[in-house]
Amino acid sequence: MKLSFSPKPIAIITLLVLTFVTATATLTTQASATAEWQLTINGQAEQPLTFTLSDLKAMPQTVVDATIYCVDFPDQVVTTGKWTGVSLAALLQQAGVQPSTVKIAFYAADQYATDLDLVTATQGGVIVAYAKDGEALSETLRLVVPGKWGYKWISQLTTITLMNFDFKGKWESQGYSDDASVQSGTSVARAPSSSYLPNPNQANTTIVPSSGPQPSNSSTSVPSQNTQDSKPEPQLQPQNPWVAILAISGVASVVTCASLLIFVKRRRLKTPS
Repeated sequence: MKLSFSPKPIAIITLLVLTFVTATATLTTQASATAEWQLTINGQAEQPLTFTLSDLKAMPQTVVDATIYCVDFPDQVVTTGKWTGVSLAALLQQAGVQPSTVKIAFYAADQYATDLDLVTATQGGVIVAYAKDGEALSETLRLVVPGKWGYKWISQLTTITLMNFDFKGKWESQGYSDDASVQSGTSVARAPSSSYLPNPNQANTTIVPSSGPQPSNSSTSVPSQNTQDSKPEPQLQPQNPWVAILAISGVASVVTCASLLIFVKRRRLKTPS
């Protein structure tokens, strides 16, 4: 008897299994990226600390109504709303600020850096935000600094380092206003200088050449608030092992289902009517 076999059942099962694996892997990766995000406070801290996003959300919330202005186009609002997060002063208090601390350095996942003096950093309105207008931030964490130009509002924040010297961030080290008050004017003259950023993973006195986009050569040009503001880059997180396990399980399921279908079909053909 000629063997007759329709591939439709296998195709349907394969499609269902692959859809399930893809959806599960995507959800698992997204959840893992959020859960694994960490904010570290180190340097001249009495007790270096690391917080997960869940840790920050479990702390008392501070809501700040604030607007980002960029020195490139000072008369236009970049974004505005109610930012929800944790007071930076509260985080620094937990870590403990050593008397030798002069400045606070902030680093992003893409190595962008900025700074605040200790007085500004401990003002009540300065927060590490994780939501805006009730929605989670795509950049996970952003420093909210009301009244300062956008280049102080670092996004994708991962590290806060207490410095014992007059540290200056990416744009500040190139001559832009370190105070960065919006009221100070609509343009910031840039003095020629070399930019050096201390590596947050090494001792405070260690310095390495900075990297990243440079402003134009025009003496009147000014930096945007952060390279991530207009188009946030996703944070690369370690691959969750469950994603690989699910993918392998899905493939194994497809092979098993196909084998069972072929076996059942052959048994039916061999069984006399």
